[in-house]
Amino acid sequence: MHSRRASGRHLLADALAEAEQSERARAQAEAGNHATQRLEASDLPRALIHPGLRIGTWQIERCLGEGGYGRVYAARDVKTDKRVALKVLDQRSEVRKAFQREARAGMRINAPGVARVHGMGTHNDAPYLVLDYVEGRPLFQLLDGPRIRTRRLARIGAGIARALAEVHAAGLAHRDLKGGNVLLGPNDEVTLIDFGFAAFLQESQGEGPVGTPGFWAPEVYLPRERRRYDPFAADLYALGCLLHLCAVKRLPHARDLADPRDREAADALLARRAKADRRADKAGLVAARVPRRLAKVIAALLRRDPALRPGVDEVAEVLARLGAPSSTRPRPAPGPAAEWGWSSASSSSQARPPLSQTG
Repeated sequence: MHSRRASGRHLLADALAEAEQSERARAQAEAGNHATQRLEASDLPRALIHPGLRIGTWQIERCLGEGGYGRVYAARDVKTDKRVALKVLDQRSEVRKAFQREARAGMRINAPGVARVHGMGTHNDAPYLVLDYVEGRPLFQLLDGPRIRTRRLARIGAGIARALAEVHAAGLAHRDLKGGNVLLGPNDEVTLIDFGFAAFLQESQGEGPVGTPGFWAPEVYLPRERRRYDPFAADLYALGCLLHLCAVKRLPHARDLADPRDREAADALLARRAKADRRADKAGLVAARVPRRLAKVIAALLRRDPALRPGVDEVAEVLARLGAPSSTRPRPAPGPAAEWGWSSASSSSQARPPLSQTG
């Protein structure tokens, strides 16, 4: 079993290397011959991919969704009857880069709560990924209904944090954590999807902000010479934004955005947020009737200083405690973090304070 998994990973690695080599050759050919043109996804007739179509051993069943990078289809292996999700991307070069990032992340992570990559290929010159098929709906759909109960939100948050811990343990940061990239299964089982922006720590240094602006950590607005960008800590901030959104149905700074390259606008934004955070933080969440313990976790994740955000492992543990029925909650262990019942542990690139010291 172990040797088959290793063999499969080698095959995927070879395929990814071949895809990268093919992309370099394509770029060189286009530089020398401008008559060669690529079709955008919007130019490809929907009829090219339709129910019943065979792509390799996969038979298309239906379209699951559509986004800026292409479409996702439910498909079934005609040999094994295994169901998968087929993510067919358009042909823009920046999308191919995201495709390569997601393929690499899927090869590296094999853990519960994370959609795995099982293969890759091309169809009509459009690249595709073969992913885990997950029965569920995106987290953001819960926002259309009544307010999410505290224990349910805590359990969902714990699932997200556990999955994020697996991603971080593999050396990767997700960098686009939001409601659309979290799927909820039958019993609110969490699956993280869409690793098109995932990157290793060293790769993220010097890059501009990626992902969704409403979930950007405040440090992306700092001047480069003062920026201490830790993508793992930025993921934690995005988790805080997502929990805040689910708790009160709005992002903490939904309308307060700016272009980080515009120094004047970015400095003004940081000043406004510093003033707002001094007034709000945990108190603002409590005023919105968010229970104090959950408010404390969210406020800690939203700290402006990335070094003061708690570790993802301890966030998962405290949220699991908050989500457990009262009769099954373990008694707090003695120690400085007795209020929460665990000792601090972080899978990020730097040690983080326990939540009892971040409130």
